[in-house]
Amino acid sequence: MRRDGDRRLAVFLGLVALGFLVLIARAAQFAILEHSELERIARAQQTDQVDLPAKRGPILDRHGRTLSCTLENPSLAVRLSDPQERRRILEASLRAGACTPARARALAGERNAGFAWVNRRWVSEQALQRLPAGLAGLEQHSELKRFYPAGAVAPQLLGLVGTDGVGLSGLEWQYQEHLAGRPGRLLQFVTGGGRPQNAPPARVLEPPRDGGGLLLTIDQQIQEIVRHRLRQGAAAAEAREAFAIVLDPVGGEIRALVELPEFDPLCAEALDPARLHLGAVMDQYEPGSVLKIVPFCAAFESGLVTPADTFYCHEGERCVHGCCIRDLHPYGFLTVAEILIKSSNIGAGRLAECCGWQRVCAMAQSLGFGTPTGIAFGGEASGHLPHPLRKGWSERSLITMAYGQEIAATGVQVAAAFAAIANGGRLMRPRLVSAFLDAGGEIERRTRPEMIRRALSPETAETMRLLLRDVVAHGTGRAAEVPHCPPAGKTGTAQWVDPETGTYSPDEHLLSFAGFAPHDDPRCVCLVMLRTRADVQAGGAAAPIFGRIIEDLTWILQRDRWARTPLAQAVERPIVVPDVRGLRAEAARQALRRNDLIPVLEGPGDCVTACRPAAYALVQPGSVIKLRLGDDLERGTVQVPDVKGLSLRQAIALLAAADLEVAAEGGGWVVQQHPAAGTRVAGGTRCRLRADAAASQARADALRRRELVCRAR
Repeated sequence: MRRDGDRRLAVFLGLVALGFLVLIARAAQFAILEHSELERIARAQQTDQVDLPAKRGPILDRHGRTLSCTLENPSLAVRLSDPQERRRILEASLRAGACTPARARALAGERNAGFAWVNRRWVSEQALQRLPAGLAGLEQHSELKRFYPAGAVAPQLLGLVGTDGVGLSGLEWQYQEHLAGRPGRLLQFVTGGGRPQNAPPARVLEPPRDGGGLLLTIDQQIQEIVRHRLRQGAAAAEAREAFAIVLDPVGGEIRALVELPEFDPLCAEALDPARLHLGAVMDQYEPGSVLKIVPFCAAFESGLVTPADTFYCHEGERCVHGCCIRDLHPYGFLTVAEILIKSSNIGAGRLAECCGWQRVCAMAQSLGFGTPTGIAFGGEASGHLPHPLRKGWSERSLITMAYGQEIAATGVQVAAAFAAIANGGRLMRPRLVSAFLDAGGEIERRTRPEMIRRALSPETAETMRLLLRDVVAHGTGRAAEVPHCPPAGKTGTAQWVDPETGTYSPDEHLLSFAGFAPHDDPRCVCLVMLRTRADVQAGGAAAPIFGRIIEDLTWILQRDRWARTPLAQAVERPIVVPDVRGLRAEAARQALRRNDLIPVLEGPGDCVTACRPAAYALVQPGSVIKLRLGDDLERGTVQVPDVKGLSLRQAIALLAAADLEVAAEGGGWVVQQHPAAGTRVAGGTRCRLRADAAASQARADALRRRELVCRAR
């Protein structure tokens, strides 16, 4: 019996030992083999990592006044399951002005109970004070929001920021990475239901890095003056849309850019996205008679005419190439100066015919029309410049182009061209940002003025300044006169092209006035544009607005608060190869040398049939441009531009500008194209593109900073 008992005891002890071994093995498995996974599960159940938002950098005007900044502000939310109680809270919020009617209706109609945002936009102190006490279901959550201390000064230019802190439009989108900073990480302990608990306390894993700021070239005082005068004039002219630009002709800094209709960025919850559009930069239009400066500059630059030469203006009506050109008043013989003063369409057409399309097109290119200015604002339009080798050119195109038809331009292009006349012939790149600030508000990097090219000789610029002064003193721009600060400028009345039909609107037209003051020492350039249905000319609507703006700005100019900025001595940024196809060899050589490029002629012949690099390509100053000469201009054919490496959107726009159709495959950046770049094909040929979405972040960053731009248009 005792031996049986010992055996049972041994078995029992063996089982116990085996159990301990199993437990030890299991514990070793948990501690060694599955430690990482179990630790991850425990952390996921007990802790939560949340983003610590970074404070977005401010946007300041040129004197340091705050236009846009980030502040803490409560957002309102409701957390109720009772529909009646929720409706009562929404009605109270609506009466207090803490909720929009559209948002209240949307929340009241929702069937799902629980948490819902009532207002994540800016909630004013007055609205919070008007909220009745005892609303248990209404919660307040402090969030970082964008605030505009100066009000709706330039909403389209500054842009909007979404509730997630990402820039949606304007400069807020353009410089998103610089302004946004980098969010931090916070580790907090939570209950099984996911609610935060105070013990142990939360721990900051990575502190947030606040964003940098922007110091703009905009002057808030000037912006307010222009805004006030433009609103007055637009209301008097019954204008549906309007914009005004004021810039410094010496450095190209934009001092004011006002767009109507405007909106309040603090109340933009139900805003129409079309209202975010900055038409002065993103829209192109037929400018009308303000573009008469092009044939006049071409004529004086070539030395073919003088202001005293005369042309016959056919008593107010001239029929040519199946088109009747009319003047507002009948004129016989007019001098070249009188043609500009009286704004004769017929006279401008005769002057363009005298110069020839080569000189007129070359001058339009030299003044910056047909290519983007390179202003640091996303979505800039390039405009449209007709050319005999492009589809759409007709026998009357040169004449109509002379008075601003069949040519499309943007507001900044027109302002930059008048600035070139004002500053002695230098075409400057318009600038919106003066400096980049770090998170502490110190200047991190300044931008410098950049001269694109010398567009005119100083003598031609001086002649144009005198003639444009006579337009204000004795011609169509009399309403722009300011006796103590005599300006110079040009009126323009053009038809509005309906984007839906592609034809001229029968009752809408564009009124504009572009000029500078004072005429003998230009300190500012101003462009005013109105879109209206009223029966009024530019001289009676746009010119008075220009005059009132200059009159209000006179005291700023006289007190020398408009600091002059020295010109950049060297231009290292790429420049655009001018389109010299179809020009005679000598004219092409002069056009290239004017743009600091070296022409090299290849082959027999007298006319340029092609160039390498292609027209509108971006090259460095001093680059060699090879011109192929021949007797056949190869009309009806185009050269396929190089679009590899461009975004698909840019490539499609580039090929469309070259009169080529596009068949695209994929998305992102172009990696293959057929036909190959440089191939000459018939107009309308279909080009096949293949794009790859796997684009590098560095390239996307370069595109945002506009360091990577279209190599051709």
